Amino acid sequence: MKSEKLGFIGIGQMGKFMVRNLKKEGYDVHVFDVDRSAMEEMEKSGISTSPSCRELALAVDDTIIIMVRTSQQVRHVMFGDEGIASSGRKNLDIIITSTTSPSFAKELGEDALNAGYRMINAPVSGASHGAEKGTLSLMVSGDEELYKKSKPIFDAIGKKVFYFGSMQESGQGAKLANNLTQAINVIGTIEGFRFAASAGIPEEQFQQLISVSTGGSWASENWEWTKRLTEEADSPEIQGLLALMYKDIHNVISESTIPLPMLGLAAQLFLAKNLF
Repeated sequence: MKSEKLGFIGIGQMGKFMVRNLKKEGYDVHVFDVDRSAMEEMEKSGISTSPSCRELALAVDDTIIIMVRTSQQVRHVMFGDEGIASSGRKNLDIIITSTTSPSFAKELGEDALNAGYRMINAPVSGASHGAEKGTLSLMVSGDEELYKKSKPIFDAIGKKVFYFGSMQESGQGAKLANNLTQAINVIGTIEGFRFAASAGIPEEQFQQLISVSTGGSWASENWEWTKRLTEEADSPEIQGLLALMYKDIHNVISESTIPLPMLGLAAQLFLAKNLF
C-alpha cells in the first residue's frame, strides 16, 4: 500500500531524490543518515527522520531501503552496533540499492536470511539527475516474491526495472557490467572529441555527427556531463564521482575470472582520477 511506512538509509546525492519521489507517490518515508545536515534538509521537506538505523527499523512497517556508498557501510547499517539487526525485529524486507560486488551480495543475502529477513539487490543507474527525475534503471535480483511486492516502490523511483532472477549476486553483476561498459565508453568518447578538435571540427558539430553515427553512446549523448570529468577533474564533486567509478571497476577486477584487457586501462585512468 502506498500509505505504508518505509525506511530509507542513506540520503546523499542519489538517496535524497529517491526519498522525495517516494513521498510524491504517497509513501510515508522515515530516513536516517550520519550527515545531520542531510537529515535537517529532509525534515524541512516534511519527511520523518530517525536517530539511528535501530530506531528506524522500529518505526517502519516492514520495508527498509539502503542507499549507502560502500559494501562496508551496507554491512554496518544492517549488522553494526546501531544497525537494523540490533532492533531485534524479524521478518523485515531489505532492499539494497547500493552498488556492491556480486560476492558480497551473495554473502549478505545469506546473512540476512539467517537473521530472519528477506532481501533483494536493486542497484540503480542514471546518476543524480536520473534519481531527481525518477528515471533510474534498476537491476534487481533476489527473492522473487519480494521483487513482486516491491515493484511499486521501484516504479516510484525508476523508469526501467530489470529482474535477473533469484540469485542475490545477479543484479550487482549486471550493474558492474554496465558500469564497466560506461567507463570504457567515457574514455573512448573523450578521446574521440579531442581528436575531432585537433582536426578543427567544432565540438557541437561533432556531437551532432556522433549522435547519429556508430560512435555514439550514453557518454556522447550526455557530452556536457562527460567532459566535466576532465574540465572539472579537481572539484570535490568530480573527484568523488571518479572515485565511485574506480570502486566499481575494482569490484570487476576482484570478481572477474575472464580476460578483460580494456578493464586494466580503465582502472589505471580512473585510479589516477584524471583521465588525460
